[in-house]
Amino acid sequence: MTFEFILGFIIGVIIVSAVLGVVSYFLYKYSVRRAFEEWREKELSREVERSLNAQRAIVKGQISEKLFPVISKQFGNVADFRFVGDPIDYVVFQGLSDQQSVNAKVDIKFVEIKTGSSKLNVSEKLVKDAVENGRVSWEEVHL
Repeated sequence: MTFEFILGFIIGVIIVSAVLGVVSYFLYKYSVRRAFEEWREKELSREVERSLNAQRAIVKGQISEKLFPVISKQFGNVADFRFVGDPIDYVVFQGLSDQQSVNAKVDIKFVEIKTGSSKLNVSEKLVKDAVENGRVSWEEVHL
């Protein structure tokens, strides 16, 4: 074997190895990118679905809050409801619409509407605590 033949063989092996390395790199890069794109689409789809479900629950809750006085007979007359919205949903002046005289009695109730597994937030808990512990008073302001 001649020196030129061995040198050519070594150069050929180096070139083939380099070409195979470059091809392998691009194939790997393509497969990783494809796997990432598939994962991203799957996660994006999952997040969109989660977001839509959360929005549906919020809208359902808001509709339920607005319709509660109409569909519920629990507190009497719909005319007795006053929507507050935040931190509580309603103040119900039970019996106010049925008043016949100044001697009539009116019960005042604070009502928070919840749907599904939702719970009271901090502000709602504070209002509930104030009502339950009698920290409610009447103020009349003249301007």
